[in-house]
Amino acid sequence: MIFQHTYKDVLAGRKTQTRRLVKANERLVYKFGLWQSDDPESNMPPAVITEKMPMPPKYRAIQRLKWQAGYTYAVQPGRGQKAVGRIRITGIRRERVNEISEADAIAEGCSCIVCGGTGGAYPFDPYGPMEPCSACDDGGAKEDYHQLWQEIHTAHGTRWDDAPDVWVLEFELAEANHE
Repeated sequence: MIFQHTYKDVLAGRKTQTRRLVKANERLVYKFGLWQSDDPESNMPPAVITEKMPMPPKYRAIQRLKWQAGYTYAVQPGRGQKAVGRIRITGIRRERVNEISEADAIAEGCSCIVCGGTGGAYPFDPYGPMEPCSACDDGGAKEDYHQLWQEIHTAHGTRWDDAPDVWVLEFELAEANHE
C-alpha cells in the first residue's frame, strides 16, 4: 500500500488506520479460503473484493481480492518505490469519510492542531503551564485529519464535504525495514 504522506507515522506506530476511497464494484465480504459470505456474523475475516464488469452468462464473474484481514501488505512511500515495511490488516469496515471519530483520527496519525498532541496548551514551551487543551476534547485531531484529507483529495466527489464512502483499514506494523 502506498503511504506517500504518512509512511513515517506507520513505521513509528503512530498510524494504525488508513482510509481509502470506495471504488465502483468493490464490496465487503467475509472470506476464508474459497468460501465467502455477506454475513458479518460468519466469524470469517473481512475482505474487500472487486467484482469485474458483468459478463455474458456463460462466463463467471471474476472477483479480485483487494484487502483481507490477517494478510500483510507492503508499506511504500510512493508508487513503484521499494517497500519500507509491512502491515497486517486487523479489521475492515465501510463508512463516510467525515464520520471519523476523534479516536479514529488519532489512529490515523493525526494530533490536535492546537497542542500538537501533547494535551497541554503550551506544547512549544516546556516550562509553561500544562493545562488541559480544550481543542483535544472538541475534535482537534479530527480537524487535523480533515485538513490532511482536503490537501490530498481535491477531485469532485472525493472531497470532505462530498462525504465519500471509504474503506477503514485497521492494521498493525508487522515488519519495518531498518537500513
